[in-house]
Amino acid sequence: MKKRCIVLFAAAMLFSSGAVYAADLTAGGDVTANGGVEVTGTKTGGSTSSIGKLSNNVKLGVRYDTQTYAFTTKHSMGSKKYGSSSGDTKLFYLDEDKTVDLSAPSASDSSAFTSWTVL
Repeated sequence: MKKRCIVLFAAAMLFSSGAVYAADLTAGGDVTANGGVEVTGTKTGGSTSSIGKLSNNVKLGVRYDTQTYAFTTKHSMGSKKYGSSSGDTKLFYLDEDKTVDLSAPSASDSSAFTSWTVL
């Protein structure tokens, strides 16, 4: 349940901030953030504000272009990776070995999750 809450929180952070920063992103970007990192957003015109902070040992991976984004999350001690995309209302998960590190999704849309299971 805690993992699902983390995924939903990450999704809410990204969905709520998407319109704010989408114009500033460059095509093909990807980001992987480690646990404990504060996620911020910059509004058009300047001011930066905090969106949230990743829990300890939770990583976030994001791939984006100017129109879409996809994200994944995983706890460093967990065996499930969770993800979703800007154009999809579904949450996905993938079972994998605990030793596999998180990276950004393979695409910036729901095609990154074709082999994943829908929650």
